[in-house]
Amino acid sequence: MRYFLWIVVLIAVSPFALADEPSVDSLPAPVANTLKAESGNGTVRTIETFQWGDSTIYKFAIDQNGQPYLELEIADTGRLVRVDQLAINEADEEDNVDASPTPSPGASPRKSAANHR
Repeated sequence: MRYFLWIVVLIAVSPFALADEPSVDSLPAPVANTLKAESGNGTVRTIETFQWGDSTIYKFAIDQNGQPYLELEIADTGRLVRVDQLAINEADEEDNVDASPTPSPGASPRKSAANHR
């Protein structure tokens, strides 16, 4: 009986497991337009889809110059849901070279043992 249940489950799930990821050419027009506007001259490396309530969300990994650059999540309506910048701009990196950590607002200055006498 267990084997029969496993066979039924495998048959039911197999179309979803074997589904190909969508291609850029098969995207809904609103998604394709947002992708084009946000990805600049980047190249789409992967496309994943997932359901969020009644919406389908498209997740894109974008490479630029052969390096990971962006991850975008775009709803089927074309609304940009999330942007993750993966590459650090060289100018930003140079600005942060001499940066020192900023203490949290609630941090109090340390008192040395000499001050407690």
